[in-house]
Amino acid sequence: MKNQNDFKNTAQLLTRVSQISGLSISLMTPIFLLAWGAMWLQERFGLGDWIVAVAIVCGLISAGVTFYHFVSAEIKRAEREGEEYLRRQKERSENEKERDRQDEA
Repeated sequence: MKNQNDFKNTAQLLTRVSQISGLSISLMTPIFLLAWGAMWLQERFGLGDWIVAVAIVCGLISAGVTFYHFVSAEIKRAEREGEEYLRRQKERSENEKERDRQDEA
């Protein structure tokens, strides 16, 4: 039983690490790509410095939306896990009460 719990904890840890890594990449990629694209446009077509500022702002907005979606999904997941935990606790309590009644009889 202990090996299954260790495996489950390790799997959960690896899942979390991969989620955090993916989130980090998802937050940084739009900022860098838009800034790079803006610098390319600035160089290619002689646009002013304003294009880089606009690109960075758009990248930050995109990163903010990505972060919002990630946090919303995590809140929903935590609520589901919390409900599942409470349901299991209630079942255990009911099973213990049933066993106590059977032991008394």
